[in-house]
Amino acid sequence: MILDAGIATEENIEWLKKNQYRYLVVSRKRHREFSADKAVEVKEEKDYTVKVYKTRNEETGEVELYFNIRKPRPLGVVRVQRLSQLNINSS
Repeated sequence: MILDAGIATEENIEWLKKNQYRYLVVSRKRHREFSADKAVEVKEEKDYTVKVYKTRNEETGEVELYFNIRKPRPLGVVRVQRLSQLNINSS
């Protein structure tokens, strides 16, 4: 069962556990803890790449999945950024 964070009250989660339902809660936390070092690429397409990593919350014992979707930047943007990092005039 997949629940939106708004309906995933403690009471509802306890009911799911009591009735032995497996569940996933979607969270919209502002503070993201995505770590590219721990991530595994699960999908790569022409327009985007999806990376995911799994961790266990030490306080709650819950498994947390974090994901990141990246769109590739145009080559020209990358080139200009690299030149500016080197303090080289790109013209």
